[in-house]
Amino acid sequence: MKVSEPKIVGVLGSCLLIAGVFTPLYIIGGGIDGVDPVLLSLFDEAIAKFSAGSTSTSSVTAVGLLLIAALSLLFALRNTYQYLWYTGGSAVLLVGTTYVNTSNWMEALHDDTTRISIVTDFVCYKSTCELIDYTWMVLILGTVFLLASAARGHVDRS
Repeated sequence: MKVSEPKIVGVLGSCLLIAGVFTPLYIIGGGIDGVDPVLLSLFDEAIAKFSAGSTSTSSVTAVGLLLIAALSLLFALRNTYQYLWYTGGSAVLLVGTTYVNTSNWMEALHDDTTRISIVTDFVCYKSTCELIDYTWMVLILGTVFLLASAARGHVDRS
């Protein structure tokens, strides 16, 4: 049984999106005042926000990306690559808006007097909170792979 290139790329893109949701996005703490650093992912933030009875852009993104990844995996395995345009485009919108929102609130941390609560138990100050860049690379690669699979699947069917 021969496995097509678009199928491999689509499955890989779906797996990267799933991994990106669970990959640490924030480091909070880092040895300040004897506190061990805490790694938080989009999924951790979503669970904390939903448990507290509220939502945020990141929590909606985590659930949305998991749903998109599951649908994309289904579409790739069933060789219906044209639908990957929709899931890939949705992933672009979710990842892009979350990146912009996260960058904006990180810019709002001017000094150690500015305080932003990421989740109920964790507060960010300028010196205690930083973003992890490779998480964005995992999410962006997953999105690019979904769109590449859709494009390649379209070429193969022509």
